Amino acid sequence: MKTNKGENRTVNEKIQLIEDYLPEFMVKNAVIYNILSKGIHELEEECKEILPILQKSIELILDEEIAMRQKEKVTKEASHELAKFYSQNNNKKEAH
Repeated sequence: MKTNKGENRTVNEKIQLIEDYLPEFMVKNAVIYNILSKGIHELEEECKEILPILQKSIELILDEEIAMRQKEKVTKEASHELAKFYSQNNNKKEAH
């Protein structure tokens, strides 16, 4: 029977393998995975205590994703506008 290559890796090792695809906050605070996993399987009373912390963490992750998408959008717009400006001004010079 084949086993998945990732089965024997720790969560931290798995995170390191894909860190380029994860939000920076999540990579730097990988303990969030352990807390969430424990919360699903073990926590009862501690859930009330950890919930606001996890909520704040998730909000930071989402804010990072929103900022990244906004930066990509503005970068594409600026690149397009620069290329358009350059093209229009080059055509004016060639016409003279």
